[in-house]
Amino acid sequence: MIKPINRENWGKITPKLEQSDLTKIQIDSYKQFLEEGISESLTELNPIKDFTGKVFEFEFLSSRVGLPKITPKVAIEKGVTFEAPLWATVKLTNLHSK
Repeated sequence: MIKPINRENWGKITPKLEQSDLTKIQIDSYKQFLEEGISESLTELNPIKDFTGKVFEFEFLSSRVGLPKITPKVAIEKGVTFEAPLWATVKLTNLHSK
């Protein structure tokens, strides 16, 4: 008759990590980019001067993303890109008139 082997585990059993919602991370990142990232990127460019730096100065004041023309589902069905307009308020200054 075979005698059962009594085994002892001296290792440490670690608890499982919580599963992350990877799509939520991507969606939150994209939402933050639309709400803040575009404006921050445009602000970093300010001011844009002409090649001489003496005639004109172009400055971004604010921006917003408009409503898309089609839904993402329709874009996938038609095989086209999902797009939305970007509106910006800018100021062009003639430096000679100062």
